[in-house]
Amino acid sequence: MSVCETEHWVLDCGSGGCTLWEGENGEVLFWKCYPTVVSANQAVSARKKSPGAERFVLDPSQKMTLCYSGLDRSQIAEAFRELTGRSIVVSQTGDAGARTLCQTGTFDQLLQASGLVLQK
Repeated sequence: MSVCETEHWVLDCGSGGCTLWEGENGEVLFWKCYPTVVSANQAVSARKKSPGAERFVLDPSQKMTLCYSGLDRSQIAEAFRELTGRSIVVSQTGDAGARTLCQTGTFDQLLQASGLVLQK
């Protein structure tokens, strides 16, 4: 089972991987379950843990929380691309297996923690 949990939200993608971004004010910036096609017998649920603001602002200095579970680096890069609309590449080699992270930081800090860089 793959669960991504931030301070205010819990996303349960069943047996697939998950990505969950939470903004500084408790708003969901992005979420996705992997694989993208979820079978009928695989439940996906998301719930808010506590009240929070509902506005979306992606400020480079804003602290946000990124949680992902059971994803390979290409799926992590895809989540960054979908959130930002920018081209992201894998910067580090090494463990090609499924990765898990739940960390708070700026966009650049989260990008670095995930082993990714913006493509120039």
